[in-house]
Amino acid sequence: MEQAIPREKTQDGIWIEVPQEDGELTREHFRGVRCGLTWPTTGSPGFYCLVGQLSRSLPNGRYPLRILKEGQEHVLNVLFRNLFDDLGQFGAYEIFGDLTSKYQSYILDFNQHYVSRKLQDVKLTPAPFYQSFSHGVYVIRSWIKDEALHIPSGTITRDQLKMIKEEDLKGDVEDRFFGINALRFVVSAYEVSPVYPSPPVRRHVSSRVPHPRGWT
Repeated sequence: MEQAIPREKTQDGIWIEVPQEDGELTREHFRGVRCGLTWPTTGSPGFYCLVGQLSRSLPNGRYPLRILKEGQEHVLNVLFRNLFDDLGQFGAYEIFGDLTSKYQSYILDFNQHYVSRKLQDVKLTPAPFYQSFSHGVYVIRSWIKDEALHIPSGTITRDQLKMIKEEDLKGDVEDRFFGINALRFVVSAYEVSPVYPSPPVRRHVSSRVPHPRGWT
């Protein structure tokens, strides 16, 4: 994946140079950037993806989304260090994930890392529909169908979307498709609530299954 390059933060968002399929860079203005985070497990790495929302809307009223950066790591400290570095570069502060008691130890480690760095404030928030992987996939598919979600070639998430089949949506699907899992968290956040370029208050960390063919 060719990397997006953050250039200039503004009062109403951020200018970012994003690579096109032909390799050329295009300067685009984003209203904001959010992050989806999947915790590591014994069988899969921790994974995050930063997704920006463009300032210009489509004729259907959607503000398009684009994956700007992915990161993965098994070691928590390295995962958090890279995550915080990328959040700072892209001016992001909202992270969405599964914050249930199952992951309480990870959340505590995240909070300790946050406090130790003292570099920025972030908001760790339960993702909408975190209980249902299949519903999150439906949300992703609806944005793709509306041509409002760009997933660059060469990304882990795009590769996983190409591989997943309907029969895969069972068992430990969150672990096997960790990239899709992180993406569904952040796309669902855009689905249910608007993005704000900067937080009004910065705080301490406190169905039917769609057929996957043709998602990308």
